[in-house]
Amino acid sequence: MQSPFFFFFLLLFYSLTQIFLYYDFVDGYAVIVKNITVDKSGHGDFTTIQGAIDSIPDNNNQWIRIHVVQGIYREKVYIPPQKGYILLEGEGHQQTSIEWDEAVSSNSINWSTDLSNSILDYGDEGAEGVTFTIMADNYVIKDISFKNTYDHIKYGAKEASAAFVGGDKGSFYRCAFFAYQNTLCDYRDRHYFDECWIEGAIDFIYGFSQSIYENSTLHSIKEVSQPGWVAAHAKIKPDVSAGFVFKDCTVDGGKTFLGRPMNSYGTIVFDKMYMAGNIVPEGWDISEVGDDVNPTTFAEDSCSGPGSDTTHRVKWEKKLGSKELEYFTSIKFIDQEG
Repeated sequence: MQSPFFFFFLLLFYSLTQIFLYYDFVDGYAVIVKNITVDKSGHGDFTTIQGAIDSIPDNNNQWIRIHVVQGIYREKVYIPPQKGYILLEGEGHQQTSIEWDEAVSSNSINWSTDLSNSILDYGDEGAEGVTFTIMADNYVIKDISFKNTYDHIKYGAKEASAAFVGGDKGSFYRCAFFAYQNTLCDYRDRHYFDECWIEGAIDFIYGFSQSIYENSTLHSIKEVSQPGWVAAHAKIKPDVSAGFVFKDCTVDGGKTFLGRPMNSYGTIVFDKMYMAGNIVPEGWDISEVGDDVNPTTFAEDSCSGPGSDTTHRVKWEKKLGSKELEYFTSIKFIDQEG
């Protein structure tokens, strides 16, 4: 006959096993309390990503993993402000893709006047002309492609974004973004992108946000007729902490400017980049004739490649000192809390 202690330890072992099966970690520090599987073939908890998002309780404050099985998910996805603490993961950006075909009805965003939500109509489906919209805080997204398949050749170039990224403390790992104009709206708040592929032609990374991009590829698909622009940034006031910082990334593809300001306080920094021969010698462009570009902070440091020659760069490009460069390129730029 087995000792009562045997059954006690057996029960304890079983309980601990169930706990460790239930809990997991996001990047070593955040506990996962629930796992949801999305499989369009019907072998998961949901067949659509939006269905999985909608199942998360409002004002959620515990990490939930949504695993998306490989496949093309033709749906418009919106993660609203009350659905935070989400780990959304695919099975590789070449295997798991969210795709939608939609452009805005008019290019009407006024980047010079307002940072509030009122400048865009999110509705119940996310921002107009966008495949994937996220406005919640605290999220991690991995191994997924986002595509806006709007046909600019057939219907004309319009804002048609693959992703509209808001919310604070968000990060993307090994993701890909595909569109033609305004591919990635990095709208506002603090974000981190690592090992991502971002492809477009006209202002294909744009917004108000405070973000760092590392180890990523910025691929221009602009036609040879005229150059495009990689990034466009705006700040409402000079004392607002915001800007795009690109570190250890690659710029390649079609002819392109590095970027342009959307107002007089735009901030874009390229650090230790590889620039292929597709970069326009002037480097930077303006948005409108007569724009005051002197208050902007557009800078490069320690870049390489045939496009990194700064001999013919615009006169208003800034030269950053060591302390300024450290401010922008340190992770503290987006993580003041540590």
